[in-house]
Amino acid sequence: MKCLILTVTIGNGHNAVANAMAEELSSRGHEVKVIDLYKNHKFISYVISDLGFAMGFRFPNLANNIFMQAKKQGKTPFTRFNKSIKKELLAQINEFEPDIIVSSHVAGRLFVREYCHLFKKPVKSVFFVTDFDVPPSLNKTFKDDYVIIPSPVFREELLSNGFKDDHIKTCGIPLNKSFYEPILRKDARKRLEFSLDSKKLTILMLGGMKGVGNLFNTLKRISSEPNFQIIFLSSKNTKLKAKVEKFIKKRKPAATIISEGFVKSISDVMACSDLMIGKAGCLTCTEAIERGVPMFLYSNVCYPERQNTEFLVSKKCAIALHPRDNYIEVIKNANLTEMEKNLTKLKMANPAVTAADFIESIGGVAKKEPSTDAPITSTDISDSNDPSAPATSPKSEPNEQSAPESKANSLEPSAPEKSNLSEPSATEQTNNLNEQSKPATDENNNQPETAKQEAVNTSISQSEVA
Repeated sequence: MKCLILTVTIGNGHNAVANAMAEELSSRGHEVKVIDLYKNHKFISYVISDLGFAMGFRFPNLANNIFMQAKKQGKTPFTRFNKSIKKELLAQINEFEPDIIVSSHVAGRLFVREYCHLFKKPVKSVFFVTDFDVPPSLNKTFKDDYVIIPSPVFREELLSNGFKDDHIKTCGIPLNKSFYEPILRKDARKRLEFSLDSKKLTILMLGGMKGVGNLFNTLKRISSEPNFQIIFLSSKNTKLKAKVEKFIKKRKPAATIISEGFVKSISDVMACSDLMIGKAGCLTCTEAIERGVPMFLYSNVCYPERQNTEFLVSKKCAIALHPRDNYIEVIKNANLTEMEKNLTKLKMANPAVTAADFIESIGGVAKKEPSTDAPITSTDISDSNDPSAPATSPKSEPNEQSAPESKANSLEPSAPEKSNLSEPSATEQTNNLNEQSKPATDENNNQPETAKQEAVNTSISQSEVA
């Protein structure tokens, strides 16, 4: 089977999904090609990436109004952008002659819908919804149109839009294989060579290539807490990294701050972390779900991140951060153990495998044993973030214990089937912070914690996600 995967570089999420699916489909012996639609069109890339990010962060209400109008009318600017790449992309499609076109961004699906009549051979279209909401342009369907969604919560909306029941598949967001492999917290720290204090609460802050709104201001607001240790990742945003390092040198904050740019394994970093602060990009949130990391997400953002935040808050595995909140108190008062337990309800079996099975069934391909013979042609795709890198996370050694041990199996040594590591749990750490100002009164303080152990490598059926 020939499979063409269309992606768009807006952040790293869409590319990571494209690469995860390319790897899985290629391992099954299929011929796969990945194309970044606007990579060679600098003006379009600037408009949808730089200007889009700037408007979303600086004027979220305006961006939300534009998004909602687009969703209501079923129109997006990508229809116009696709006209400018029509000749170029049609030539690539007709040269490759795919059986199935998979789109990790709505622009790819729109191109297929508008120009499939110009393809040399009929193709079937599979679209990945990469947020917890129905995006614009899914207000109607067309022949041989299939959709893969991360949650069944909006399945009914798709059915009302004309999609057939067997054309909709719920399987989550495909991630790099490293997120589905168990890893010990101590091993993750060794791999990353971070000097972390096991008695402090480890907070992961994700900046990304474009920065994230007030992430730097958030760092300043929580840096006065000496019992916090913060891993601040700026990705390829060198200006943000320099700004953080200047702040550390000049202000000498009470909190321990580890400033890094692009890290090779975000999976390992999450395995080290007790909680995450950032915006609700669906890929990042899915990574946090798989690693069992409670999320503190900005509320003052535009769609679809706002919808993602609302969804995760409704599932009680995330907390929305409002501009006037006392962030230190919000973190200290959070029931991280309960949030970790709720995260396990959103976990699914490896979505890339489930999605590949679905794609093969659409193409009428019999299930095959994995193979590495077929090449992936991906010269047209931009460099993506770590989740698209080869999986290298180590597995638990058999002489340590029979069950896979996660980063937080060390949280309660007295509980059964736990590691004998001495690191305190995230909740114990927050309770210790609160004890400095008042006695602990949380009735859950004495209850054994099992959420993190359950969170790693626990596959949940689709019915449990609803």
